[in-house]
Amino acid sequence: MLRLAFGALLAVGTAVEATTGCDIVDAFEQQTGCGAWCYHDEAHNLAVTASETDDAGFDSFAAGQLIDGRRGGNAWDSDLGFGPAYEWVGWIEGQPGTTLDLGQNRPVKRVRVGMSNTAVGGVTQPSVVRMATSLDGETWSDDHLFALGDGSLAQIDEGRRADVALHIEEQTVRFIRLRFVRTGWLLLDEIAVD
Repeated sequence: MLRLAFGALLAVGTAVEATTGCDIVDAFEQQTGCGAWCYHDEAHNLAVTASETDDAGFDSFAAGQLIDGRRGGNAWDSDLGFGPAYEWVGWIEGQPGTTLDLGQNRPVKRVRVGMSNTAVGGVTQPSVVRMATSLDGETWSDDHLFALGDGSLAQIDEGRRADVALHIEEQTVRFIRLRFVRTGWLLLDEIAVD
């Protein structure tokens, strides 16, 4: 494992310039989960399967909720205009991962991941985030490891959501793969690249 990084935390409401939307698409390594609600990426599902509730195309690249610029509230079940918990994509099993395709080679020095640490309903921040980069989607860098245990992954205050910044040495990439070690429900609302 290559350890290159330190974590930072951006508070809710922090102004963020991000490379979101545009030609960025993402795909998941496993299906999302259901609890009080199903935490599917509805926009992604609609683009792939023509049904916002059909999560069968989870591993196909498409634009979805994690790259739409909409962040959830501190209470993950808040209705911010699209229905309760709409902004969140979540998993209760396994070690989820997502891959971003930036559409072209771009310089990258930071990825920001919006996540929840509310504790309510078992929603917790992941203990580890691994990030790998690639120019072709086939050959990947060693993982950049960000962990709560060593302080390289910023701790989100309990009861809050925040954007956690994952810094790497600037490099030109097209693909970014994120994998999470969950400790409960993992809820993500946005991923931004710059």
